[in-house]
This record gives sequence, C-alpha cells and structure tokens, in this order.
Amino acid sequence: MPGIVVSRYQDVLAANPIAHALSPGFEVGQNLSRWRFLDPAARDVYPDWDEATALAVGGLREVSADDPDDPRLLELVSELSSRSERFKQLCNRPRWDTSKGSTTCVIQTLGICT
Repeated sequence: MPGIVVSRYQDVLAANPIAHALSPGFEVGQNLSRWRFLDPAARDVYPDWDEATALAVGGLREVSADDPDDPRLLELVSELSSRSERFKQLCNRPRWDTSKGSTTCVIQTLGICT
C-alpha cells in the first residue's frame, strides 16, 4: 500500500517505497503543489491533470482560510503565480461551493494572486 505524509504546505515529509514507485512527486522534501504545477512529469502521472491542479488550488485555499497571512504559504502562492499560468488562472477563478446541496459561486481568490 502506498503511503505519504505531507505538511499543510504539501511538503512530503515521509513516503514509502511503493509511493516512490508510483510518482516522482512523492519524494521526501518535494512540495507536491510545486511539483504538480511546474514539473512536466506531473502531467504523465495524473490522467486528468486539469482536475488535479484544480484540487491543488482548492487545498491551498482551505489552508489559507486558517491563516491568510501565513508567510510560507504566501511565498508558495507567489512563486506558483509567477511561474505557472495554470496556477494563476485557477486561483483567480471563482470557487464553487456545493457544501449545502446547491451550487453557489463564491468569489474568493488567494490573496496575492489578484
């Protein structure tokens, strides 16, 4: 069974050999968000890379809700915004909230993506 442990910033803290065999992104020290957006190999690992990147931005939005001024998170968002057009598109796109059974558009951007 593959297994990885990641931090709130998506840094890989631990990964077993099966996880390593599945993806080069599951390497200790690697940042999964950075890898997913910036390494062309990520497109080969994720059959639906567009969905995988959208989920990554959703995860960063959730993390930023706890501490929107987190310097480490702001640094990661700034780096990805400057190096990935896809990231910039996604973090400036409205978020759809389906938590209450209906779809509601919520305009929420990651602070420095605007």
